Amino acid sequence: MPWYVRGYLVLINLISFGAFVYDKIRALRDEWRIPERRLHFLTIGGGVFGSGMGMFLAKHKVSKPVFYVMLILGFFTFLGIMKVTDVHPDRAASQTTDTKNERPNKSEKHSRSIDKHLPRHPVER
Repeated sequence: MPWYVRGYLVLINLISFGAFVYDKIRALRDEWRIPERRLHFLTIGGGVFGSGMGMFLAKHKVSKPVFYVMLILGFFTFLGIMKVTDVHPDRAASQTTDTKNERPNKSEKHSRSIDKHLPRHPVER
């Protein structure tokens, strides 16, 4: 998985966790709240683990079934992101087009150095 996808997933989970905890604090103080639609967006946008932890650690929005549905949808979104950005070795090898800049492995290096020192004999027919 590319570094920027990992960074996005970490960031969206931290933001969604903070949003749920912040909304709980605001609810206890009877102050302005984060709209539920925004919390749903954070959950479905890949922040399923942060949202889930924020829900259960802060005991916030746990009585609303729609938030459980959003957690499930967010989990599938997370799995989709993981699947789309997953690079398997066989796919990575087929995507490589420039072979000139690749470094040879140790056995190739060794065989090349031995070949340099062997005398060249003419081929007998």
